[in-house]
Amino acid sequence: MNIPNNKELILPIELETEFEGKGQMSNFYFKQIVKNDFGYIYELTDKFGNIHYEVFERREQKESDIEIAGQKVHYDFKIMYPSMNAFGDWAYSCTSLDKAKTYLIEFEKIINSREINKILKNS
Repeated sequence: MNIPNNKELILPIELETEFEGKGQMSNFYFKQIVKNDFGYIYELTDKFGNIHYEVFERREQKESDIEIAGQKVHYDFKIMYPSMNAFGDWAYSCTSLDKAKTYLIEFEKIINSREINKILKNS
């Protein structure tokens, strides 16, 4: 019987499915409406009931320990929600769900292409 090593069993901490925004996004309520192996779509609703969508690639943050200004800081292995700087790169804001789904399909193509290139590079 093969017993997988512990590294194979560690999964990243997933994103919350619903939450209230913080900071610049404090006027929005976030609700995950699509999740797959390649990305996510969140529906954002403001205090007036206006809706738009954020779609982004699934990206993982590796577990790490660093020191900042003499303080040790631990970062968990988790899925990343994009920062403002990611928009236009691996995250997009859309006014329609259909447009967000189009981006998600493109993410699948991009990620599959990256994986194929890794395999070819290592063969």
